[in-house]
This record gives sequence, C-alpha cells and structure tokens, in this order.
Amino acid sequence: MVAVLRLIYGISLEPPILWRGLFKCLPILLLIPVALEQAEMGLQGWLVTIALILSAVGDVCIFYKETHFLHGTLAFGVAHLVYILTFGLRFDALPMAVALYLIALTSLAFLWPGLLGPMVYVIPIYGFILATMAWRALAPRSDGSHRPSAAGAILFMASDLLLSISTFHFPVQHSEYIIDTLYYGAQLCFALSPIRETNKLEHRKV
Repeated sequence: MVAVLRLIYGISLEPPILWRGLFKCLPILLLIPVALEQAEMGLQGWLVTIALILSAVGDVCIFYKETHFLHGTLAFGVAHLVYILTFGLRFDALPMAVALYLIALTSLAFLWPGLLGPMVYVIPIYGFILATMAWRALAPRSDGSHRPSAAGAILFMASDLLLSISTFHFPVQHSEYIIDTLYYGAQLCFALSPIRETNKLEHRKV
C-alpha cells in the first residue's frame, strides 16, 4: 500500500525532491511510536527504536544515492548491528548461519564487477553484517518458536539484494516499488517483535 501511495505521490504530483526524500522515511518514522511504546517493557523496545531511527537516516541518504549512498549504507549497517543486539548474539543454529553467509558470498560475487571505490570494501562488510542479522532473526528462541522478525529478515535480504542489483549491476524496471514494499514489511516485522515477545511473557505469567 505504501509503495502504491509513493507511486501516486511521486509520479502524479511531483512534489519537491526534499519532500519526496522525507516521504521515503515516513513509514519508518510512523513505526517509531510503536517501538517506543514497548520501550517501557524492556531493552528490546529501546534497541528497535534506535535501529528504526538509524534506518530513517539511511532511507533519506539512499534516496539521494547519487551523493549519499555510502552514508546510507553505513547507517543501515549500524542499524543491523543494533538489531543483532536486539535478537541476541548466540552461537546456535549454525547450519542456518552457514547457509546465510553462503548466500551473502554468492550475492557479493554477482555484484562484484559493479562495485567501485569505497563500495569494494563497504558492501562486503555490510553483507556480512546483514547475513549475521538475518541469522539471529531467523534463529528459533529457546522454546522453539520464531519471532516476527524472522519474516522481517527474509524480506530485508530480498529488498537489499534487489536494491544492490539495480544500483550496481543493471536497472530493474519499477524495482523501487518492489524494494519499498519488501523493506517496509521487514521493518514492520522488526517493530512488532518486542510486542510479540511481551505477549508471550504475559501468557506465561498467566
């Protein structure tokens, strides 16, 4: 739905580019109160809030990618580090970790010919951080269940892969709206993760 609104707003009305940049991060800003509401219930809510703020900064930078793509990548890299802390860095589900790192390496090999300048160093590091975040988000909890963030990790990786292909390899027609749909869905899952965790704890108390 957000992607459709952006299509209508960005093409039909053609607002000033500054407003379109702000509109790019608006859905993420709207998720921050959701995470803040959970911040009173534990550290996870605060960490998700910080990650969403960093993501909003990254959104604006990526929107002006001709000059600020590097800054956006760095902002998202730090956001993923915060998400790793949110989901907990433990050394379980190792086969899943190996699979995700292999996917990251395969993607990097595909993108490598198009990487120039600092991106030769930044993209491999970012890919490693992203794969680590996905590993921790997809790893089951101690009771064997999965967080909503598991779906978020899959959506985020798909969104970033499509963005990278379109940026460094070849343009994909209408990719912006597919990327946005996947990305906003991922962040929604991340924002809801503390809520789900809290609900499970409440059920256990009952």
